[in-house]
Amino acid sequence: SKIGASEIGPVQVRLLQVGPEGLCLAGPRRKVGPSQVAARAALVYLAFYERTGDLRALELARYALNFVLHLQAEDGQYYNFVVDRQGTINTGGRTSYRAWSWWAARGQWALAAGYRVFRDLDPDYAARLRNAYLRGEEALRRARGPVGRYKELHGVRVPAWLIGGGSDLSALAVLGLIEFYRAEPNEGTRQLIADLADGVAAYQLGGPGVYPYGAH
Repeated sequence: SKIGASEIGPVQVRLLQVGPEGLCLAGPRRKVGPSQVAARAALVYLAFYERTGDLRALELARYALNFVLHLQAEDGQYYNFVVDRQGTINTGGRTSYRAWSWWAARGQWALAAGYRVFRDLDPDYAARLRNAYLRGEEALRRARGPVGRYKELHGVRVPAWLIGGGSDLSALAVLGLIEFYRAEPNEGTRQLIADLADGVAAYQLGGPGVYPYGAH
């Protein structure tokens, strides 16, 4: 279920003050957000709380996580922006369509970290984060291609099961999976980690003295 603007409030206001690429309210066609920034903020606040015990950081982490929750679609994918202070989701932007993309990967990482931190502090809220994370993990599983299959790209044989066809997005997805596995070890998450990590490793091209010199 979606949340009210008051639950997003403080973090949303901060996001509205950042610009210029769609991060501030600047006209009827300008996007507001994004969930990627909120997810990054949540990770920083959570890490700071764990190191210092600062309760204000924990409060801000909750607001940031609420923003991420708000941008998740029912099928576990994510949108990236809202269009106003009331939290109306931008569903048609070029970087805000529903997808398992960069904003989903960062959102999942934040939800997993939030679940781990809040599990003992606020079990009800942690359960909400866990349920949202699991929806996102299932969407990730659907977005994964056939494991072990390869395709040709510009004459090069590359893994066909990476998310969005890229080792970059897949590597980011692995960070969120590891965070959840750290909190709740399970075979399904472990297998996703292994599949995507194997794909990232297999995407390495070239080598010593051979262009692009081992780049992924």
